[in-house]
Amino acid sequence: MKISFGIEDKKRLTGAGTYVKVFQVSSLVLACCMLLASQFPPVMLKRGLFSALFDLAAMSLPRAWVWLLSCIYRASSKETILFFALLVLALALDIAFRKISARSPKAAENIRKAFAVLIAADLVIRLLPFSFNSEFSFITNAAGFAVRLACLVLIVLDLRKK
Repeated sequence: MKISFGIEDKKRLTGAGTYVKVFQVSSLVLACCMLLASQFPPVMLKRGLFSALFDLAAMSLPRAWVWLLSCIYRASSKETILFFALLVLALALDIAFRKISARSPKAAENIRKAFAVLIAADLVIRLLPFSFNSEFSFITNAAGFAVRLACLVLIVLDLRKK
């Protein structure tokens, strides 16, 4: 699928639209891995394909969202709540992005600016020496950082094209 940069092309995938798709795919992969882990715990306990997919999906999501999911899990101890929270937020983000972008070019520009600021803040948080930044391996952290940085670049290219 070809990406066109800018904010006025509503029929093609833009940089911000790609960011929303990355968020959705990461949420879906994380939810599927959680579902798999709840049914077959040994699959996730060993280092393998599914644990690597889980790690990469978790690192591709915003840190604040993963931290909130962690707090929800600690409070409820139920994977089903996390499973539905991941899927509902991914769907809600897509719907909200489409609705806001369709209002006016100014609204589409503002949502891209908000995405850019949030991603930039997330990247800074990933570089700070917090304990939650060391939960995954360096390679997984670097891959998640690269995915988030690529999303930021796509959104900035949208804004520059405008």
